[in-house]
Amino acid sequence: MRRWNSIWAVGLLWLSTPACATPALTAATAATDAAVALLADVRNPTTTEAMLRNLATLARTCAWARRYDVIVFHEGRSDALRPRLEALGNRTRLRLRARDISDEFATHAPATTDWPRRRLRTFGIGYRRMCRFWFSGVFELADVRNLTYLLRLDTDSELRCRPRSRDPFELMARQRAVYGYVAVKTDHPMVAKNLTAFGAAYARRVPQIEDAFYRFPPHAPTNCPAPMFYTNFEIMNVSWFAAPRAVAFARAVDATGSGAVSI
Repeated sequence: MRRWNSIWAVGLLWLSTPACATPALTAATAATDAAVALLADVRNPTTTEAMLRNLATLARTCAWARRYDVIVFHEGRSDALRPRLEALGNRTRLRLRARDISDEFATHAPATTDWPRRRLRTFGIGYRRMCRFWFSGVFELADVRNLTYLLRLDTDSELRCRPRSRDPFELMARQRAVYGYVAVKTDHPMVAKNLTAFGAAYARRVPQIEDAFYRFPPHAPTNCPAPMFYTNFEIMNVSWFAAPRAVAFARAVDATGSGAVSI
């Protein structure tokens, strides 16, 4: 899955700056409750094959991955996928399972059509809904809400570990970390309509976010500054995303409908 910037990612940057970040976990636990998650298009055989190859690489090179559930979220029937995941799990000892999120996706219809994206190698299930799922929807699921950390992988992301690599979840818990690798770039106006105006209006209502909004990005173009997180390999602190400040921002984006922000 290719990923463009979105208002969700921008919100993640604003909400995670030192001025408004929520406190980190107070103590690391001996055993970290965590999972690896992917969002698959089960109707696309090309991306499905790539995902299965990449999961095999993950199992072969990252011993720590076999300690955690690997959840493949998807929309629609997965009759063909489930036996392949089971076979891969038996072969690699990955704790693989599929999870249909059709109901969750149907609840939040896309605000705009996918007209430029259907010609690209991307999901046809709605870019806006995909962005919403990773920013807020996934943390509402029973599979995730009680976890400490969630590692998101794109289906076309190949993650290879060096020999004797350390468990990233344990490192995150030990350091009480909230991860974010920030890139600053300008996105195309077609996929970020009214993005800056919406962000500025929201920031004016939340002083901590307003401070962050005008601090990032440095020397950005005036037409569409778009700070973002690089999220192909992102370990997310679940409690941070479930905190009231993050939830409030997600609800504000939901409330825009199709007129204010086009993603």
